[in-house]
Amino acid sequence: MLLTPVSSDEYVRLVLPETHALWGGKRDLARYAADFRAVADSPYGRRRPFTIGLHDEEKLVTSCKLYERELRWASKTLRATGIGAVFTPPSYRGRGYASALLAMVLDRERAAGRDLAFLYSDIHPAFYQRLGFIPLPSRRLTLRAASLDDARSGAKPLEDRDRPGVQRCFRQLDVSRAWAFTRTPLVWKWIWQKWTAAPAPREQRVNLVVRHKRDVLVYVVALRVPREDMLFVEEFGFAGEDGRARLSAIFRAAAGDLARVRMWMPPPGARDALSRGSPSVRKNAIFMVAPISPAARDWWQANKIEILAARSDPAWVADHV
Repeated sequence: MLLTPVSSDEYVRLVLPETHALWGGKRDLARYAADFRAVADSPYGRRRPFTIGLHDEEKLVTSCKLYERELRWASKTLRATGIGAVFTPPSYRGRGYASALLAMVLDRERAAGRDLAFLYSDIHPAFYQRLGFIPLPSRRLTLRAASLDDARSGAKPLEDRDRPGVQRCFRQLDVSRAWAFTRTPLVWKWIWQKWTAAPAPREQRVNLVVRHKRDVLVYVVALRVPREDMLFVEEFGFAGEDGRARLSAIFRAAAGDLARVRMWMPPPGARDALSRGSPSVRKNAIFMVAPISPAARDWWQANKIEILAARSDPAWVADHV
């Protein structure tokens, strides 16, 4: 068996109907396929083969997606490969195909000079641990909307012209972190595409900013989920103390009449801006990493105690693959 690219057409035809129930959420199959093609056909998705798999006698027996990222650690840059949507059709399970696929991916990425592989496990993290992946803290934080500042926030809908201001806010928080995923222009374009995509049925996209003249003071990217009486915050950022002071009010404005505000546990810097909240362990999207180069193993040894004991988590929802 060989590790080979899987064309978008083949992936849509053979894989997406099988994985729709797992990862499609509230989207119908047509919308699920359209969202896949939007990423696969984007400049970010075309940087390298986006979907790969193993064929046995011309039958696709297991597959996954690959995402190219970089990890900043002090003055060093580690080349990272994100692995998503590992899937084996039921009729081919139990034969070791997924294990072979991931072993071959890790070997190929190591040979290509990559430093680190990462993924988000929705089921069976122990399976990935056996292949060398390490689970990192993966929590969520829930706030009561009634506990937030109900003062007038001055929030306005996020617009395309706010991109530079949002990126400046992100960098101001990001620069203080010991390590983090780098957001290149292509990565930012991919993330913005996700933030501006139409939401799933019965959900409402709420992306807000507070501006001072032309500068963005604070932003929040979120989804209103009325059936769960919840606002799910995907990301937020702020610039300076003025932006930080408005964070609670912009959350409240986005939540409206919803009772709860929920998010993945924010990374350092952002987490410190939230004094309230009830943390809990996530049962899905468990963040896992596999150092595959000497430099990445040095990174892990230097940071593992702090990472595993931190009151903040390593990554934003936007970094999910």
